[in-house]
This record gives sequence, structure tokens and C-alpha cells, in this order.
Amino acid sequence: MSTQVSYAHWLLGYGRARDRYTTAEAHHRDEAGEEYWVLFGDPERPRQVIQVSERHLDYLVVWLDEELREVLTYLFVPVDKENPQDFSKGLFLEQVHFKEYDSPDLDSAFPSRAGGTYFEHDGSAFHVQNLGNGREESETGPMDPAEAQRLLFEPHPTFGDWTSIARRDR
Repeated sequence: MSTQVSYAHWLLGYGRARDRYTTAEAHHRDEAGEEYWVLFGDPERPRQVIQVSERHLDYLVVWLDEELREVLTYLFVPVDKENPQDFSKGLFLEQVHFKEYDSPDLDSAFPSRAGGTYFEHDGSAFHVQNLGNGREESETGPMDPAEAQRLLFEPHPTFGDWTSIARRDR
């Protein structure tokens, strides 16, 4: 079963769309290098959104909870930061962030626990967590090159084909 896809300008902090775009309008925005968002599922209550930034300089992939709050975020950037418009080298998963909420309702808009991981191209990572009782930091060394390639690198997506960056299993 395929997931419904729609396009908009999503207001992440408010959990709603400001502007909606037809597929043709979103494709035009894509070709013009303008920002737009891809919404997966019900356009009023998507389970996942992707921000395609201006000039395709980065892709923010966000999973949402029932209250449309961020629970998991991936930030993909061009592999070659010196030549960010060279899409032939693909994208690199530079950051992963998670948020957890003690309360399932909107009264708890702020996460009770949050954290992030910042990756280097060799798979080395810096981890930060705020578990509500203090901040923890740690670092990990390089990972196996094949594993780093599988987890951290993706081809640059073409309009309408979000499969590689939209997958959660990393």
C-alpha cells in the first residue's frame, strides 16, 4: 500500500501547513531551487515531513507523533560541502535528533528527553543527550566503512523519489 504524498510549506513548530502546493507547483519550486515540504500521510496530520531547502542545500526529514510534535529528525547535507550544488556525490546524514515527551497531550509541547548525534564522514560521532536529569556527552570512533556507507550516505533524490532519505531504519 502506497503512502499519500502532498506538498506544502509546513510550519514545524505549529504542526500545520501554511501554504499547500499541487504536485506541479512543488515540482516547479523544486526546479527553481525554492523551499517546499513533502508531507507523507494525511495532509492535515502527516506522520513524516521532508523539508527540501532552498537550492537543495539540505534535506530535513522529520517524523511526527500523534500531536504533530517532532520525535525524530535527520539532516542530510551535500557530501561535498565545498561544491554543494554538485549533486553527483550524493548526500550525507550529518545529524540525527530525537525528542521524547512524558505527556501525550499538547500541554507537554517541550520534550522531557532529547538528544542528538553529529556524524563525520568516517562514521565517527559526537552524541549529546539531555535526559531531564542532566546532560551527557560521548564520542564514538570510526565505524566500519561499509556500515558507514549504508547508514550515512544516500544518493541525491530526484523530485518525487524520497525513498532513500525517508527511510527510518539507520
